[in-house]
Amino acid sequence: MRARSSSMRNHRAAAATVLGTMMFATLTGCGNSAPTAEAPPAQDDLEAAVRPVITEQMEEMGIPGLVAIVRSPERGDYEIAAGVANIDTGEPVEMTDHFRIGSITKTFTATVALQLAQEGKFGLDDPLEQYFPQVDTNGATIRQALNMTSGIPTYTTDAFLNALADDPQRVWTPDELLATIEGVPAEFAPGEGWDYSNTNYVLLGMLAERFGGAPLKTLIQDRIFTPLQMNGCSLPA
Repeated sequence: MRARSSSMRNHRAAAATVLGTMMFATLTGCGNSAPTAEAPPAQDDLEAAVRPVITEQMEEMGIPGLVAIVRSPERGDYEIAAGVANIDTGEPVEMTDHFRIGSITKTFTATVALQLAQEGKFGLDDPLEQYFPQVDTNGATIRQALNMTSGIPTYTTDAFLNALADDPQRVWTPDELLATIEGVPAEFAPGEGWDYSNTNYVLLGMLAERFGGAPLKTLIQDRIFTPLQMNGCSLPA
């Protein structure tokens, strides 16, 4: 089956449903009512509330396996490993398994970019075209790329997602990703709207590498993971 951007939106909505329902399940009983002498629900009760929600959403979204943790001051922590890590062997998912965090990486890229700006390497209101004259950056600034108000179109179009589905092992370079938006009109004038564009963070990653003097994975490791002792995180590529 070919990937479609609409299906990605559906998956995001479903993921939001999972999160919202899990939060409701863990926060039930919180509020302004007076505290009672009842003991907090047992771990079995918390599992009974959460696991069916996760299982249902996994089936609807076609997720083979996941790990999750639900935290509540009143009910404690609940960790769950569900599904399989290998669909061919049926090997179950373990809590110690590593998962890709996808666009959460944008938070790390933004942090490095802001650190470099604070160090005086560039200004947040510098135009992107100052550093990327070969790319149509719509007259947007670094700040607008950071907050998704640049209007620069995203490279994650239907055509790109189909190419990704046809060759999932292909490693796309930043320049190849930028090439996919050549000739694509801007979504809006800079600062006149908001649109989640992955292209913004390709540009920011390249900017960080240029002024940070190292590959992005090294910058994130040295500036974020190591000082914060995030020993379970890595950016391998």
